[in-house]
Amino acid sequence: MARFLVLGAGRQGVACGTYLLERQPDTQVVYGDVSPERLGSVRDQASHPQRVSTNLIDVGRNEQELEALIADCDCVISCVPFFFNEGLTRLAIRRGKHFCDLGGNVDTVRRQLAMADAAREAGVCVVPDCGLAPGTVNVLAELWRDRWQYRSVKILCGGLPQHPKGILGYQANFSIHGLLNEYLDDCQVARGGQVLTIPGLSELERVSGLAVPGEFEAFATSGGASLGPELYAPLGIDYEYKTLRYPGHRDAIMAMAEVGLFEQRPLRELIESQPCEATASAALPEICPRDMAVALLERAFASDRQDLVIARVEVQGTDEHGRPIEGRADLLDRADGRFTAMERTTGFSVGVVAAFLAGLLPEKPPTGVYVPSQVMPAKRLIAELNEVGVKIVVRP
Repeated sequence: MARFLVLGAGRQGVACGTYLLERQPDTQVVYGDVSPERLGSVRDQASHPQRVSTNLIDVGRNEQELEALIADCDCVISCVPFFFNEGLTRLAIRRGKHFCDLGGNVDTVRRQLAMADAAREAGVCVVPDCGLAPGTVNVLAELWRDRWQYRSVKILCGGLPQHPKGILGYQANFSIHGLLNEYLDDCQVARGGQVLTIPGLSELERVSGLAVPGEFEAFATSGGASLGPELYAPLGIDYEYKTLRYPGHRDAIMAMAEVGLFEQRPLRELIESQPCEATASAALPEICPRDMAVALLERAFASDRQDLVIARVEVQGTDEHGRPIEGRADLLDRADGRFTAMERTTGFSVGVVAAFLAGLLPEKPPTGVYVPSQVMPAKRLIAELNEVGVKIVVRP
């Protein structure tokens, strides 16, 4: 029986564990979390409680206890913030255990890739960046690589409310801090054989004809491309990732950025650098505008848990006869009452990778460290997600 250690019993971690328990019957899931409340909820709601156990642990402090938990499992799944993943990867390799995580930070992934030799010596496979984006959408881009000569890859992906309200038309399904990082950080794309850096929120376009009727907007954001640009550019293949939103969202965020609502210097310092007669800087709190914006956006973006996820992956190139051809994969999922669509598509995706690493799927992983698009078979991922209701339609 395969034993999985899921670190982080938040909604993504629970969705991951649920996939492993319900889709893979010969499994045990051990949850580790710093919150007694979350662990209690996991125990109360588990569909197969006899195969679930919980451990109260702080992954940032209790290294000896954590290492003992890792030693007693077959695969470690990190659903905690990305800054823990480098240390967790080292522990997993040291204990000879497979490891995967939700990733989202390219610099951390590069440091994990540098552990490839150690992972091979330990006989394990490490796969960071295993969520929806980065993760599943990048794997879908590999679907035709064995038959076609690629020219370009374009990925569009968005988590959206089913019933949008207001100008922003958005509900948050993960950290607002993380959302703003995706919007405001620079982004990498591959163009003309080179990796280029473009600003977040740039290259706005309108998109229609997706799996959900209507018009959407797409713009550059960071993180979702994973290492795609770096892997594809040397092959002369263009590669880009954009986030999908309802029209008008990007301009509203841009306006907030232009007036300084995302500044990370204290408000007092900002006012004193540009004196304003109407404001007494001494009376201002030591708070930065970005912290205030996060608090307000958390309230404005409060989720009703009725969301949807849409994604499109487009590949252009030539087939084995040199004829121009285009491939397209469209993903659609909606909240099911138990999990949001974002929880399902993210948690289930990392669960599929974990099952692959533990040898529960027909294909077997290599040893070393890889991003999902390098090792996860696209057809297997599509089949597994379709089985749990995440609809992926492939053309041609």
